Amino acid sequence: DLDGNVMANANTLKNLRDTNIKNSSWFQNALNHRNKDYGFEMINEEIKGFTKIVFYCNVYQDNTCSEIPIGILGIIFNWSKFIHCIFNETPLHDDELDSTSLFIFDSNGNKLAENNKLKNDVTYKELSKSFEKKKNYETTMMFDSTVTLGHAQSVGYEKFFTGWHSVIIQSQKSC
Repeated sequence: DLDGNVMANANTLKNLRDTNIKNSSWFQNALNHRNKDYGFEMINEEIKGFTKIVFYCNVYQDNTCSEIPIGILGIIFNWSKFIHCIFNETPLHDDELDSTSLFIFDSNGNKLAENNKLKNDVTYKELSKSFEKKKNYETTMMFDSTVTLGHAQSVGYEKFFTGWHSVIIQSQKSC
């Protein structure tokens, strides 16, 4: 509910009913952004060594968005496991694995995930020109090396548009 009381949960490992989450940062952000359809937030659990992501949206009485929300639905999943699956299932040949880097940035330019094989840190600033189009690829210079850079902006899921950017950078072999 809007007071942070967990009314129901689908976590089979831990029953969260009768728990109050009003002080968690993602819940406070959801309350402060109730005029938006949805949002998401990263949760780093350094003690356990993995990252989770929370998607949240408003809950309305009788599913009518014209009313004031009666609660917030939060969907939490293991981001580290999800991104590991995406990176491992990117179709690369064996001879490309050591020269290919993969990145995901959010719409604000924050790096959400990386599998970086380059010698330098890649930031939003170096890639922002590529983000002007929804998808593109080019051969360009980066850190004094020739690379092939591919980019695609996420189309989202149903009406949930994240604006995330997936980037693949492959170093070109010298002849």
